[in-house]
Amino acid sequence: MADSPFRNRPIRQLSLVVTICGAMAGLILVAAGIYCLASGETATAATLFVAGLMLLTVSLFLYAILEVALQVDHNIDRIRQSADGTVDALKRMEPMLKTISTNSQISDGARSIANREVERAHLRG
Repeated sequence: MADSPFRNRPIRQLSLVVTICGAMAGLILVAAGIYCLASGETATAATLFVAGLMLLTVSLFLYAILEVALQVDHNIDRIRQSADGTVDALKRMEPMLKTISTNSQISDGARSIANREVERAHLRG
């Protein structure tokens, strides 16, 4: 079975591209912050560095959340397919179970008629 259903493949590919772009932008901001820190601009350097780290963290975190959501969707789809198979099997077995139930009721009725005299004798004696 494939890792993800085909319907989710474009979503997964787009999220990967967006995550890579966000991570690259975050790394560029971190590098710019380090460069500004080397130049002596501490306020700008701190802002760029923190913004870069936040962008990197948020993009990776959102990618992880989306991956978990896609895995949940995949598992739900697999469970639904399994349940559909079980329902189909039960529908195939239903006529046979009705036949068994009918035969069992006939058998109980015949047994009560056949053992009626013995049961009456036990009750009297």
